[in-house]
Amino acid sequence: MNYFYFNASALVKRYTQETGSRNINFLFTNVPLNRMTCLILGIVEIYWVCVRKKNDGRISSEDFTQSRINLNYEVVDSKSAFNTISVTDSLVLNSITLIESHSLKQYRCISFTICFRLK
Repeated sequence: MNYFYFNASALVKRYTQETGSRNINFLFTNVPLNRMTCLILGIVEIYWVCVRKKNDGRISSEDFTQSRINLNYEVVDSKSAFNTISVTDSLVLNSITLIESHSLKQYRCISFTICFRLK
């Protein structure tokens, strides 16, 4: 059985149209939400991207509102089966070696650390 971890860059494709949105939508259509995971911190980043796109005119206010509703329903709502992972101190500290060895951004390192734990 496959499980899917989404970083914010991937998951935002569900809520705004970007290259790759079709692939993410395919997963949401064909995979149960309880087999999907993201960082709780990534949700904030998704909101930020949606607000930025609304503010600079890439999406309409109506599309922004619908994106927010869909994100809340599918991911944020406590009744959703979608899994979120809190960012703990140990998770952050365990990602430091990835920053040092691969020069990755902090959130990307945390995401990789989670993926290694999920295997």
